[in-house]
Amino acid sequence: FAVYTCLMVVISVFSAFAMGLEKMKTQAICYIVGAIIKIPLAKLLVEITGSWIGVVIATCVCLGFYCVVQFIVFQKYFRGKEFQIHTY
Repeated sequence: FAVYTCLMVVISVFSAFAMGLEKMKTQAICYIVGAIIKIPLAKLLVEITGSWIGVVIATCVCLGFYCVVQFIVFQKYFRGKEFQIHTY
């Protein structure tokens, strides 16, 4: 559950950036792909582990996929951008 909680924190930060930058297409695609992958993966992991923990592991795998893809998208977006600090 600790990994799941950490992923949720990272996803919250990425989602805030994505909404602020109007880059929500990646988020939508990753969530759709993750939802499609999660159900068979959860079923497989429940059979392997023999417990409902397989569902939590499948959720972490799918959310981890989103985190990696969103990080790559942000790297491409911010690469080459200059940031200026405004002091008033």
